[in-house]
Amino acid sequence: MAICGTPLSMPEPPNPRLTDARAGRGLRLPFEVLPADWLRWPGRCRAPGFRLTADALTVLDGGAARSIPLADVADVHLDGGCLQVVLRSGDRWELAPGPHPEDALALVARVVTEYRQWETWRAAPLSPAATLEAIDRLADSLAEPWVRATELLLALAVGSGASDLHLEPLPGRTRVTLRGAGGLTEAGSFRAEAHAGVIARLKHLAGCHPHLTGIPQEGAWTIDAAAGIEARLAVFPSLDGERAAVRLVRPLQFPDLEALGWPAAAVAAWRRLLAEGPGLLLLTGPVGSGKTTALYATLAELATQPGGEGSGRQAASPAPAGAGHPVGDLGISGPPGPGLSNAPVGAWPPGGGRARRRVVTLEDPVEGRVPGICQASLDPRAGLDLAGAFKHLLRQDPDVMALGEIRDPDCLRQVLQAGLAGHLVLATFHAASPAAALDRLRQMGAAPDLLASGLRGLVGLRWATAGAGASTAAAAPSSSRPRPAVSVVRLDPAAPAGALRLHPMTDPPEVSA
Repeated sequence: MAICGTPLSMPEPPNPRLTDARAGRGLRLPFEVLPADWLRWPGRCRAPGFRLTADALTVLDGGAARSIPLADVADVHLDGGCLQVVLRSGDRWELAPGPHPEDALALVARVVTEYRQWETWRAAPLSPAATLEAIDRLADSLAEPWVRATELLLALAVGSGASDLHLEPLPGRTRVTLRGAGGLTEAGSFRAEAHAGVIARLKHLAGCHPHLTGIPQEGAWTIDAAAGIEARLAVFPSLDGERAAVRLVRPLQFPDLEALGWPAAAVAAWRRLLAEGPGLLLLTGPVGSGKTTALYATLAELATQPGGEGSGRQAASPAPAGAGHPVGDLGISGPPGPGLSNAPVGAWPPGGGRARRRVVTLEDPVEGRVPGICQASLDPRAGLDLAGAFKHLLRQDPDVMALGEIRDPDCLRQVLQAGLAGHLVLATFHAASPAAALDRLRQMGAAPDLLASGLRGLVGLRWATAGAGASTAAAAPSSSRPRPAVSVVRLDPAAPAGALRLHPMTDPPEVSA
């Protein structure tokens, strides 16, 4: 019989000994006992061997292996030098324990106990405190401690409805914070001994390099395919270890603007801005204020509503009867091609269908799927940077273009030029308020005349608690939960040339000069 999984010392029988690192509680998973060699040695248990993992015990008898879930194990003990495994069904298996029966028994009993505790933890949602206490206990576990600790952390984030999970290494502990509606909440901390293992597990799930610790890494994976929940991981090295941020991406939960819980006046003002046609519209606010959610709700609404005036590029004027068929919206006429009707042109769309908007997005990365629109992720490694993507995207004949976030001056110039080219362009922008957003746009080097002609309006988003004033009123007036506070502004068309003034479209406004 051989014991595999870690370095093993195998002197000749009858006195085989494990190395000191494997003796007693030093045994590790997977633990395997192969009976072929030990059967030749007198005094040993002549029974099948086994392989022990974190969730199963597999019987190895030279034929087809049989896997026994640890959940089915009721008891384990030694009898006559053999390991006796009793199942909940009453069945019993006699197995060879290897050269050190007591150590093998202790290992199997411990792993079965750990599995039972694990089943208890994941049977029902745990509170943040209970989750972090469980992770502290898992740090001393033999059975997949980092796999299970990571699963508990992700279950906490998903179950709490958080949009982000943050792991921040501190001396001796790792701080866990969750971001949800209303801001960042500290859930607590767990032992620093578990930090490296949890980060390595997250990297593995996200397709990163778990063994590399000194470089930033990013990746993504699907947490729950049935529920459509995906995760985006960003790891960054720091003085005390690697910081990790996990963004949870859920299916679209807000099919239109009313579902956001905005004040009715803000919804109406935002729709008026959208209906006015081409130009750049910005959704602004601090981190976690709901910019991306509002962007997706806006795109979903635009994608399902009929196109027409104000939906983006203006349609071509109908051609007079007998003037041929216009090509696209350029107004170029020509004779009808083979098989085409000579019917007068003017009724659009043909066949009585509904006119639709063509909505496309550029995101880094895509954070949620919106039915009915074309979404693309920026990937500089594949040559798909913002400048190149915009150039190719304009050839896709879009009516509405959306950008996940404006991050640099080149990006700002691109979206302003796209708005001037006749497209409705939506983008998110980090700023505390619309007025702060305008100041930041100036600081990014955008020319005042380009801003004045390309930027049409802004939405300011933030979370406010009940009693913060009339401007924060939302759909649930008696709720103490944070509610969206929304201000909609537009650039004042009556401002002098080169001047940028914001004109409020909601009352009371949340703007300043």
